[in-house]
Amino acid sequence: MIRAAVLCVALTACAQPIIQAPPMLPLAQCDATCRIECNAIGIRYDPAEGSINAIDDIVQQVVIPLRSRIDQCEISRLACQQCVDRLIDAGVAR
Repeated sequence: MIRAAVLCVALTACAQPIIQAPPMLPLAQCDATCRIECNAIGIRYDPAEGSINAIDDIVQQVVIPLRSRIDQCEISRLACQQCVDRLIDAGVAR
């Protein structure tokens, strides 16, 4: 009986508290599209002197290429927003 009591005290005294590991933080899992640099800087337009189609040239030389750049920036922004939303849902970010 005494041996059992000594064994119980020894095991209780020597037992270390169980330390629980913190929960794993979720990986951001950001799409590579999120890391693409946005280059929506204006495009220089230099109309041909005396051109009667200057307005049409602006559309072809400026508006369409700039729209393409802006669309790429928006795709990148949406990919980053999805990444941030996942982190907020996981409670890692506010």
